[in-house]
Amino acid sequence: YILVIFLLVLLLNVNNLNLPYYWDDFNYVIPAVDYVYNNYPTIFLWEYGLGHPPFFFILAGLIFKMLGNSQIVGHSIILMFSFLAVVFTYFLGKELFKGPHEKAAGLFAGILAAVVPAFVYRTMGGFFEDDSFGFLWMVIGFVFLVRATRTPQLTIPKMMDALLAGVGFGLMVLSWSGYNQLLPILLGIGFVQFWVWMQ
Repeated sequence: YILVIFLLVLLLNVNNLNLPYYWDDFNYVIPAVDYVYNNYPTIFLWEYGLGHPPFFFILAGLIFKMLGNSQIVGHSIILMFSFLAVVFTYFLGKELFKGPHEKAAGLFAGILAAVVPAFVYRTMGGFFEDDSFGFLWMVIGFVFLVRATRTPQLTIPKMMDALLAGVGFGLMVLSWSGYNQLLPILLGIGFVQFWVWMQ
């Protein structure tokens, strides 16, 4: 199934590899990544990244140092993170619908993530921004959160899943300015989960 999702993402986005950068990319992404590429990795990129979290800029700058500074490398970085986000959306669908149809649910979730315009537009539509990177960590966090909160029993594997969910959400906060959406979502999930456990 993952091969099908990979081919779908690649097929939908192979033409985007040669696209020029958009105006928003030049506003804050390119200066921050260029600083890391030409100097050294640092978390103090506020002047260059216009206050956006620095983890994506550091990683992209290091990838540019290894593979070269070109638009194809920049768009390939986004394509790679978008593909990983779609793959983890597949795993999230499998975790949410455990049972006889979990693979079908995962495949549906992965394909839906690969083709829904809101995701494609900001992550695979030619933008060289931190959206796909932050979305990847958010989905990873949710995969482990679902695993950790499936039942109210407290076990070592569930604590490890909770820890990995926290790491995923923490990396999301360090890499994407959309982190402010996370707290209301987690509070809502916590409220619903507590209500379900009390029934």
